[in-house]
Amino acid sequence: MPLDLPAADERVALRSTVGMAICQVRFDAQDGLAGATAVEFHNRLGGAEGRYPKITSAEGNRIMLEVGPQGPVQTGRTGWSFDAGDGSWAVTLLPDNMSLQADEGAYAGWEDFAERFTEALAALSGAVSPALEQRLGLRVVDRISGASVGVDEPAGWEPYINPRFLGPVTEPGLGDAIRGCQQVMVVDAGEGVACNLRQGLASVLSQGSRSDYVIDCDVFRETGRQFDAEAILGAVAGFRNQAESIFAVIATPQLLDALS
Repeated sequence: MPLDLPAADERVALRSTVGMAICQVRFDAQDGLAGATAVEFHNRLGGAEGRYPKITSAEGNRIMLEVGPQGPVQTGRTGWSFDAGDGSWAVTLLPDNMSLQADEGAYAGWEDFAERFTEALAALSGAVSPALEQRLGLRVVDRISGASVGVDEPAGWEPYINPRFLGPVTEPGLGDAIRGCQQVMVVDAGEGVACNLRQGLASVLSQGSRSDYVIDCDVFRETGRQFDAEAILGAVAGFRNQAESIFAVIATPQLLDALS
């Protein structure tokens, strides 16, 4: 049976715990990306006076945007990165994919993220004109600080996280001794859409404090289809709704109250 969850409470949309968000569309591979293509793409993003004034070759850190169950991994292809200049936002254009990434602390809500992705997708359509969509994905990583809700031990999450997801952390005599605990799931979201869900203590998921909690949703589809910008935007909005519904199942009402 595919995912069947109610729409998320409006408090989920207002949360300030999103530490990273990435949206990527993979398309039919292009025969390289010449400098002229990069300039045209950049101009369509607003150029030097726009949101992403810095252009660099997409090598090193910015070539790690193939989103999957283990997070971003290197693609081994070269292209271009269009950066805000302060490490907050970047659009990366490679021969077979484009992505928008909001790094730690940059995400300010879905409306801003969707507006930026709409602009990037329009620039892609105009400068590259892909014919085929091969994969579309939205990954949202929430990092919830234990200090913000008075949690300093793993078992302290019991009022805030659905016990079905906490698992052994709630077991008396065991929970306080746990130093790391995570769950990894692949969820059928229906109509060819799936979600790679990782959730648990941050000490396992991101080498952080064991009193922090991470919920990492990567919603995607991999069925090839004609490249249609409007259809892609509609699908991404649906991915966001599915990710928020999953977050709402993991979080308790008490946590939603604390985050809103």
